[in-house]
Amino acid sequence: MEYSKFKNRNGFTLIELLAVIVILSILILLAMPSVLRIMENAKKNAFITEAESIIKAAQTQYAENAVNSAAPKTCYTLEELPLEKDMKSAGYSGMVKISFESNNKAKYTIYLTNGTYVINGKTLEELGKKEDSSVSSGSSVSSNCST
Repeated sequence: MEYSKFKNRNGFTLIELLAVIVILSILILLAMPSVLRIMENAKKNAFITEAESIIKAAQTQYAENAVNSAAPKTCYTLEELPLEKDMKSAGYSGMVKISFESNNKAKYTIYLTNGTYVINGKTLEELGKKEDSSVSSGSSVSSNCST
C-alpha cells in the first residue's frame, strides 16, 4: 500500500533534473566565447569613439587658437582640450599632435591610452576604419608633446 502512494506522485526524478542541468551547462559553455568577444569589441569601439571625439576637440581648440594667436600650438594634452568629461579621472592619458602635409592640410594624430587599450599615432581617417587594427592592448603611449 505504501508503494502505490509514491508511484502516483507527480514530479521530476533526480536523473531528469541532472540531464537538464547538464544540457544548460553545455549551452552556456558554447555561448560564452561569443558573448565575451562581443563585449570586447564593444569596449574597443567605445575607446575608438572617445579617441575620435578627442581629435575633434583638438581640431576645435586649434581653430580657436589659430584665430586668437599668431602661432597656435601643434600638440595638445587631454587636459588642454575642451572635452565634455574629465578624461584623466576616467583613466585616459595621451595627446593629439598636429602636423601639416605638403598641401597645407592639417593632420591630427592621436596617442591615447586608458590603461587597457592603446592607440599610437592614428589619424581620424584611420580610426574610422573599424576593420583596421587601430587599437592594441597595453597601457602606455609612445609619444609625448615635448618631442
